[in-house]
Amino acid sequence: MRIACYNVEWFDRLFDDEGQLQRDSCWPGRRDVKRADQAKALGHVFRGIDADAIMVIEALDDHQLRSCTWALENFAKPYDLCARKTLIGFTNTTQQEIALLYDPMKLTPTNDPIGTLGDPVPPFNETYQIDLDIDNRANSMRFSKPPLELAIETAAGHKLRLIGAHLKSKALHLAHNAAEVMRFSIANRRKQLVQRSGCART
Repeated sequence: MRIACYNVEWFDRLFDDEGQLQRDSCWPGRRDVKRADQAKALGHVFRGIDADAIMVIEALDDHQLRSCTWALENFAKPYDLCARKTLIGFTNTTQQEIALLYDPMKLTPTNDPIGTLGDPVPPFNETYQIDLDIDNRANSMRFSKPPLELAIETAAGHKLRLIGAHLKSKALHLAHNAAEVMRFSIANRRKQLVQRSGCART
């Protein structure tokens, strides 16, 4: 079985609100690359990977007016991808979902978050309490992009679990001086630490 993870920059900008792939001469989010060129390149890469399951990081936005699932499955069609079905978990507000694009003939994934609300290790969409600065007081931390936690059964009957996570330090756009850069950087490192700790639970 072949499993891959792919962070696709500005993937959301290639689709309209109906989830249709826009292969035209308009500009997406990438510098000096037209939507048609980026879509063609991505199709080439996805086909080249030829994975049974691809964890797509920075996948399409998903909310009341847009469907990540519909858009990714529309993307798979013109490039004849075997990984043509989509599963997402907890959505977020950053226009960067985490989604699994998979071959339904090879595996059956289920969104299967563990953890109980109120426990020290709650589900990924809840708030974690952890002491990050050794002052014996818990700090509240939350994933901006809750990881996708999957239970998978292969066509041969084997079972496994996967977690797709998008962990990174945030850009310091709001910092105006050296002191703010330092303060924001420390906060980001703390957030990254708790997120990595949370993902280590399974």
